[in-house]
Amino acid sequence: LFFGHIKSYKGLDLLLDAFGSIHARTGAHLVVAGAIHPSARSHIEALLSMMSRVDYITYRPGLVPDADVPHVFCAADVVALPYRRPASSGVLQIAAHYGRPVVAPRFDAFRETVLEDEVGILFEAHNPADLAQAVVRALDLSPENVAQALENYRSESSWVTFVDPWLRFVKSRISPRSVT
Repeated sequence: LFFGHIKSYKGLDLLLDAFGSIHARTGAHLVVAGAIHPSARSHIEALLSMMSRVDYITYRPGLVPDADVPHVFCAADVVALPYRRPASSGVLQIAAHYGRPVVAPRFDAFRETVLEDEVGILFEAHNPADLAQAVVRALDLSPENVAQALENYRSESSWVTFVDPWLRFVKSRISPRSVT
């Protein structure tokens, strides 16, 4: 699954370059779901033309209604984030919410969340061959193991896990006389 606003920096062209190899090795089908951002229109139109010539890529144009998001993500085996540059990703958070493994470039923005071989696979940015290998590896990840790793990550990075020790630290530094 490639999901969200289609912008040049999100690397859809890299995923499309890689997907012929992915399909040949696994029989996988790619769903591209999202609206084309105006800044990417001229670049993306050529990609849309290419996608229409193969039967293993489906383009779902426009923004996906909120009610359909669970269906789109739960139908996916892997969520691809082939970004060309580091960026935060709401799609990454949605994939984690639905327990889907993620393939993302080895940028610091993804390393903390995409735990290698647990929550997903990282690949060398701008490298369609490495992206293809990463998707194939991600397809082999156990859904149960991904769900468990995501649950562990959520509990380790929750606000309670962060705030409680911090509050204990602050309280230990405040003298009883300074509180009135």
